[in-house]
Amino acid sequence: MIISGGYNIWPAQLEDALADHPAVVEVCVVGFPHECWGETPLAAVIVHEGASFGKGELIEPSRARVGSVKEVTKVEFVASLPKSPIGKVLRREVRERYWTTQDDMRVSGA
Repeated sequence: MIISGGYNIWPAQLEDALADHPAVVEVCVVGFPHECWGETPLAAVIVHEGASFGKGELIEPSRARVGSVKEVTKVEFVASLPKSPIGKVLRREVRERYWTTQDDMRVSGA
């Protein structure tokens, strides 16, 4: 669960919204450090090779499905996601990737 400004955000809700996009192969949503809200949803997304679109095109479905308070605020396109031996995405490792570099990547409050 991601807690952003006092709101509880379930990553699976956002992942379902983003996975509906035809260009998305796989997605993992995690909490990302935010100066004002504590954390905010970040989507690590794998897209089909050759797909061309803006990050905003992925953010809009999350806004439409769960509202602007709980929408994905940052999208990172990645080549792969870490997985367990049985193929489950290791959300903790994805989250750690962004929290360990939080000083360089912190989203400014506004």
